[in-house]
Amino acid sequence: MNAANTITAIRIALIPLVIGFLYQSDPLLNGLVAGTLFLCISLTDILDGYWARRLSEVSDLGKLLDPLADKLLVCLVLIALVGLGKVSALPVMFIIGRELFIAGLRSQSMGEDRLFSANILGKTKTVLQMLAVTMLIFNITGAPVVLWGAVFLSWLSAVSYLL
Repeated sequence: MNAANTITAIRIALIPLVIGFLYQSDPLLNGLVAGTLFLCISLTDILDGYWARRLSEVSDLGKLLDPLADKLLVCLVLIALVGLGKVSALPVMFIIGRELFIAGLRSQSMGEDRLFSANILGKTKTVLQMLAVTMLIFNITGAPVVLWGAVFLSWLSAVSYLL
């Protein structure tokens, strides 16, 4: 485990904390604290990639763990938001379906000794998904529109990976 992979592991470990805060009845905890924690975890996605490149510690484990951390963070928090009635299940199902599809492609490529990294569309969709989730947690107007934009970009990037 290098520094970047440690940061990624910490990101994954903090996901249940975000979900726990979302389910608190206190508006300060389920809004401000959960949203701030989600945002901080999201932003550390930049940090682990930076450290991996800066310290020349890019690893196959990191190439697998980093996108997994993003997927777990977004998908699990979206599922919690559906349970809380803050978002419709339909866009969440499209996002989770896309993530499972890409996970299958990654598994297949690993079996063929090929490992593909995220392209610019994949990175952009992650940012848009995280923005949409942040907006949903903070009850910001327009969050559902941004989420549907993330759905569209998610599937567009999936097609690009498939090609």
